[in-house]
Amino acid sequence: MAISTFLFVIAMLWGAAALWKRTRGSLKRLPLPPGPRRLPIIGNALAMPSNNLPKAFQGMNKKYGDVVYLDVFGQPMVVLGTHEDAVEILEKRSANYSDRMHSVMAALSGWEWAMPLIPYGLWWRRNRRAFHEFFHPGIVPEYRTIQLEAARGLLRRLLQDSTHYTKHIRYAFGSSIMRISYGIDVDKEKVPYLTIAEDAMQTFSDAFLSGRYLVETFPLLRFLPSWFPGAKFKREGTAWTPIVNRLRDTPWNATVAALVCPDSKAFFRYFIC
Repeated sequence: MAISTFLFVIAMLWGAAALWKRTRGSLKRLPLPPGPRRLPIIGNALAMPSNNLPKAFQGMNKKYGDVVYLDVFGQPMVVLGTHEDAVEILEKRSANYSDRMHSVMAALSGWEWAMPLIPYGLWWRRNRRAFHEFFHPGIVPEYRTIQLEAARGLLRRLLQDSTHYTKHIRYAFGSSIMRISYGIDVDKEKVPYLTIAEDAMQTFSDAFLSGRYLVETFPLLRFLPSWFPGAKFKREGTAWTPIVNRLRDTPWNATVAALVCPDSKAFFRYFIC
């Protein structure tokens, strides 16, 4: 216990020193966009709501302008309030501004394989090239039949039960994604693919809520044992990993198994188009 406590104190001191140095260094840079007043160490953590982030960000844009700067425990954030600014910065100037934020929780919870979290480099370019091959604008019309079937199914479900429209919309999108990506028709499968996906995406939302985990600011905390006080993030990451792995492996394994099956042609008529 004494050794663990000592390591924890060292990690906190090191992180505080790094954050202090970073804060001092930022003062010498060009002016940052406007935003809420930042407090020492925690920055704008108190300004971050626990839910309904879009509404909160919209309020900040109305108050401070179309481009708002936030700092949550040393993690910088820029909130873009208009579509025009998003296109200008993230598309037209992507060479200057686009990158992937490194996340400790991504590694602890098993999400490091996901394409949105892969840092720019050779591996990202290979994934991007493979993705573009099947989802560039010229090939999207090939999936129109699947989308049309999903839309008709959505309308039927809404006619039968209009009170749970959010559930029906999510089902329509999820089923079409599974069919386009893996060739899996969820209506004919016993495996709850959509439930697997929803459970995994809930862990994603929890793991990447800005300012929630101090380990994102002080990465050395990831070396704490899971039983240590304050190391709840490690216990949650351990619990989430198998959920995330099911999303990655279950439909993929079904796809591989179907490819070697003699009767898989109809099953994959969209997947291999």
